[in-house]
Amino acid sequence: MAHAVFFLFLCSLSLAHECQDEASAVWQLQLQSALSANSEPSEPGICASPAPEDYDKPISAVLEEFPGHDGWCIFGAAADWCSTCAIGRKQKDMRPYAEGQIKKIETTEYKYLQTGGGPKKVLLPEGTSYETLTNVRDYHDLFCALNGFFNVSRPAALDDFDYLVQVSEHSCLALQSKVWNYFGLSINNLLLDPYPLGDALVEILTSDQPVVHLNQSFVDMFHYEAAVQCRLGNDKGALCVISYCALRGCMGPDGAVGQIKHGECPPV
Repeated sequence: MAHAVFFLFLCSLSLAHECQDEASAVWQLQLQSALSANSEPSEPGICASPAPEDYDKPISAVLEEFPGHDGWCIFGAAADWCSTCAIGRKQKDMRPYAEGQIKKIETTEYKYLQTGGGPKKVLLPEGTSYETLTNVRDYHDLFCALNGFFNVSRPAALDDFDYLVQVSEHSCLALQSKVWNYFGLSINNLLLDPYPLGDALVEILTSDQPVVHLNQSFVDMFHYEAAVQCRLGNDKGALCVISYCALRGCMGPDGAVGQIKHGECPPV
């Protein structure tokens, strides 16, 4: 899994494309170097060596180049969350994936999970499933909540693979009508595109403001990030990130987000 956030984005919009172009150039150079050093995949969860240009192609086109494989293992070398998701899907067991991601995040300085002056109340735009979310601490609280990934049976999402497949495919079907150019998404839409918005969200969530507003651009971004993950599996099978959300936290019917590590959710 990974590798996908407020009005501050507008202030830096003139620099966003510049920053993204530079990030893309560095990414493609690193990728080309890695592929040159190891043209034959040999690690678990990595089943192919896609060309650098494949990272910008629609995922559907890349899947056609590697029949019999899903995007998680095809792009397994791109990130740890890709290859470990591929392993979980193949073994039909997502708990090790979720536990591994939780452990890695806890031992890594991950800027998108920075917290600031206490949990936030987040006001959402009209038409969103909830008017507000409360007790929001970080990026992943919002990602899981706004994609509905807390609205599942948490034990089943971790230990019942058939259930996870069912709720994953339902989520992917719903995203098709929410995300522009859904079937044209590439993996670089997840690896690169969210950064300007993501950086803006970090500034908001680490501010001292107890109440913040989430505009539609950020709701769309979270849907966009989930949609790329759907496309990696060709909209079939389990979304690994749902198991991760189930293990890390929960949400009450009133929109109050909780995290296991703060003792706010039952263990699973």
